[in-house]
Amino acid sequence: MVPWATHAGPACQHAGVRPGARQVSFQGMDQAQWTGLVSKMRDNYRTPLSDSDIQSIGLYLSAAYGSEERAPLPVAQAGNLDDLLSRNACLGCHALEQKIVGPSFKDIAQRYREQPEALRTVAGHIGEGGSGRWGQIPMPPFTGLSSEELEHLARYVLEQ
Repeated sequence: MVPWATHAGPACQHAGVRPGARQVSFQGMDQAQWTGLVSKMRDNYRTPLSDSDIQSIGLYLSAAYGSEERAPLPVAQAGNLDDLLSRNACLGCHALEQKIVGPSFKDIAQRYREQPEALRTVAGHIGEGGSGRWGQIPMPPFTGLSSEELEHLARYVLEQ
């Protein structure tokens, strides 16, 4: 599997897209360019990607490989978990019980739940992003989230 397809997440998996190696070298593009490329791929490969899937994939690729500094993603109030998960595209890469691009919430909880600093550790990983903890696929940092929002998300993950 080409690494680009792995990064694109569930939409590419659902559609069975396996783009060529030339897509891997497109680092440095902005969100509009990534979204346009994914849209063309949908049309060329006749994949069943929705416009929402294309926007999510373009957003992820621009965050992970984009060329420009972007304002942080909009975030919801920490009190509304569904809105917080949705606005930060958490479910584009993570699911409750199965690996998509990143590990499942259940796997994360199993790894960290018993650690004394689990809540702080998981909240830090969400805020800082990174790679190497669960493989080579990078998780973009979510620096626009408040400490309250990071803790809210981490608590939810650890309860799985």
